Amino acid sequence: MSLLHREECLDLYYRYSPVMIQHSPTLLIDSLIQLSTEINFDILIPSIVHFDHSVGERNHKIDGVCTVDRKKQCKEILRLLEYCVYQLKTSNSLVHNYFLALSIQFDPDRVLVYLNDISDMYGTQLPYDVRYAARICLQNNVPLEALVTLLITIGAYEEAIEQTLALDNVQLAKQTAEKIKNKLNSQNHYEHHNQDLVKRLWLKIAKYVINSICSKNDEKTATEFDISMATNILDECSLLKIEDILPYFPEYLTIDHCKSAICQSLEEYNSNIEQLREDMKLATESAEQIRAEIFKTRDRFVLIDSSKPCNICSFPGVQEHFYSFPSCGHLFHHKCLINEIVDYLEPENRKKLDSLLVEMKSIQNHLQNMPVSSFQSKTKYLNENLSVDSSLSLVNRLENLSSQIEALIGFECLFCGNLMVQTIDKPFIDSKLDFDEIISFR
Repeated sequence: MSLLHREECLDLYYRYSPVMIQHSPTLLIDSLIQLSTEINFDILIPSIVHFDHSVGERNHKIDGVCTVDRKKQCKEILRLLEYCVYQLKTSNSLVHNYFLALSIQFDPDRVLVYLNDISDMYGTQLPYDVRYAARICLQNNVPLEALVTLLITIGAYEEAIEQTLALDNVQLAKQTAEKIKNKLNSQNHYEHHNQDLVKRLWLKIAKYVINSICSKNDEKTATEFDISMATNILDECSLLKIEDILPYFPEYLTIDHCKSAICQSLEEYNSNIEQLREDMKLATESAEQIRAEIFKTRDRFVLIDSSKPCNICSFPGVQEHFYSFPSCGHLFHHKCLINEIVDYLEPENRKKLDSLLVEMKSIQNHLQNMPVSSFQSKTKYLNENLSVDSSLSLVNRLENLSSQIEALIGFECLFCGNLMVQTIDKPFIDSKLDFDEIISFR
């Protein structure tokens, strides 16, 4: 051992650790702790695991040399692994898995502390194999809280509840169900799925409690049957109602036993109905208010001077199809607004706008190419060449296209809306598209 310590050759430690751990585990671990920052644990751990498992609790002799019992060896290995986990804060899964395995076998009370500490240190990115840990916990005598923690981590929620109830620990089962509910809510799972799962877990607890009451009251009369423990669960889980647990009660139970719980449930239903009525009333009033505001908006108008120019091209605005924004007073020609706003639209909206403009242009060209000019003649032309349904569809489609284009370009003022605010950090000159202009400045 002194030679190994003097040489500090890691290869020698890897080679002779299986022997040294049996004869001088304390000295070996002391040396390994000093070299822990340089050790490759993927090589070291298999070497210290590979010692004589036939060694019992007492000291034995191998080749005339007294060896240390296996429990002592493992406790020393635990000391090294604990140093690596808490001091070096290693995330090596081999270290954590072996530390957990030895703790379960030789120091079960340490397991729950370790699980809580690692959860605080690493969050959801746990460095140990959770399923492996749960399996060896099931095979060994560990604190129930540690086993339940592992089962919750791997998503075995129903098994976690069953394990607590198997040991008649109803209080822990309730705490576990509450912990599972909080975990699901924090992960933003579907709320309906969460409620179904949590309700199913609480039903397991309620069924167990009722069966326990029944087994204790086999020799008692129905009048002595006490269901307060079962009905108390309704107060602890708002998802459960009296009708959910009634099927689990014995047949000889009368309605008098559940009278208070049934009355409370009916009162809750009545309260919920009243709340729904109030919500419906508020929703109806809000809808009426919105409808009235929409009608007011339709009748809204603004006076525009015939000489008022377009704020983009400076030509008189009323000479062409235009958009006016009363809140700020800006006015834009339809074409000017499209040409200006297209560069600021999202690619998807830009593509949609191009498609709408092409379709609108096609319909307008079709109408403009009619060989007659008067309205009556155009109507006659449409009736002769198109069916009534087709002509109406064409007009409706043109109005629909106009509405869609207006929604894309006229939902807010180009100069005052959020669209312009979002481009405040956009360069005046695009380095990719305006390369020639950039060169001209040099």
